[in-house]
Amino acid sequence: MTESEAALRRDASVISQDAGDCDGRLEAIREQVRGTSINDETLLTTDYLNRFNEIQMVIDLIAEDRGALDEVRNWKPVSYQEHFHRSQLAFRELAVEAYEQSPDPYRREFDSLIECMNDLIRDNIVAIEKAIAADDQKALQAVSAATREQLDLMLVEARAIVNAGRESLGQDAIDDLF
Repeated sequence: MTESEAALRRDASVISQDAGDCDGRLEAIREQVRGTSINDETLLTTDYLNRFNEIQMVIDLIAEDRGALDEVRNWKPVSYQEHFHRSQLAFRELAVEAYEQSPDPYRREFDSLIECMNDLIRDNIVAIEKAIAADDQKALQAVSAATREQLDLMLVEARAIVNAGRESLGQDAIDDLF
């Protein structure tokens, strides 16, 4: 065996050991999430989606109660990790660790959808402010209803991703929203 072949075998052995360590860490985290709301396949949790449910409810209220406008204006996107660092949930640190170990296909799709949801909300906040400035109740109700409809569909999709693809709308349905 040449020296370069021996080096390649040593490198392959190290890579194999590292992969084994990763598999071991992944299995360990999957064991830790059992009994929480963190999905043991995707390593994501729907608890993060509550922030979207909350802003959706406030946007629904704004057509009837303009006092909710400040809450809508103050809404800002928050990363998954930041959400759980601020959380009072007992498993908040585990949720962050699990997210960081989440298999790439799930996490990429989830993060992409969350980005779309954040954009939708920001855009509709602008539309809400314009409707209020114009004192256009019909436009305000239309924006509120459209936001609800779009967020509802996106939340179904987000929950499907978190739950390993069950009940997924598919990318075409999401694309149709835009």
